[in-house]
Amino acid sequence: FMDIEMTVMTGVEATKRLKADPRYCKIPVIALTAHNLEEFNEMFADTGFDGLLEKPYSCEGISEVLTKF
Repeated sequence: FMDIEMTVMTGVEATKRLKADPRYCKIPVIALTAHNLEEFNEMFADTGFDGLLEKPYSCEGISEVLTKF
C-alpha cells in the first residue's frame, strides 16, 4: 500500500522509482488516496499503480483490492 501524500516524496514518485527498479518492479503497489477514484485515474493513469483504494477505506475494500493479486 502506498499513500499518495507523504512528507519526503509523493507516493506517485515513490511508485515510479519502485517500478523502474528491476529488483522491485514486480511488487504490486496499491495507491491509498482521498481523491475521487475517477479523478485519480485521470491524473495518475501512467504512474504504475496496480490498484487503488479510496480513503476512508474498509476491511471489505482492502479485501476486494487484495483478491486481485
